[in-house]
Amino acid sequence: MIHCPAPQTPKTAYQADWQATAMAWRGACLDLYSRTEAALDDCIAELECLGCALGRDSHHPGAKARHRALALFLGKGGFTCHDAATARKLADWAELAEERAWFAHGTMKVTGQGVVFMLSTHDGSRRLGPETRAFSRIEMVAWLRRIASAKTELASQLGQIRAEAKRRGKRAA
Repeated sequence: MIHCPAPQTPKTAYQADWQATAMAWRGACLDLYSRTEAALDDCIAELECLGCALGRDSHHPGAKARHRALALFLGKGGFTCHDAATARKLADWAELAEERAWFAHGTMKVTGQGVVFMLSTHDGSRRLGPETRAFSRIEMVAWLRRIASAKTELASQLGQIRAEAKRRGKRAA
């Protein structure tokens, strides 16, 4: 026997608009995460062109490992006067990057009050089950502002590091 779901009542224009808005919010969050990862990669590439040794993790497929490689390099200090500020911004971003999996891998249900994500977690040998995380509409706006601000601040600091790497590269040539 073929299972046919019960017909659903049509959504009102408001419900459809809210559904689209919630999906756009999720996409905007993912876009900010992606752009920040690109800024990290660009900074790593510029430093490596200069001959800086950032270690094997700088080429790891996982963004978290590349982030760690850059943070360790800058944590040593001595490259520019922006090392400490950039290291702080990287640490701030690391906290926010931990939440990326909810947006990239979680399933999102749009509710009248906001959204609820479900994310399956694993411990390496088995599935632990789904965790949930809810965002009210106000929390959605606050989260987007928070990651947008952190992305802008980090990108600015990474730009300073890249600019110094370019200056040094021109002097060496």
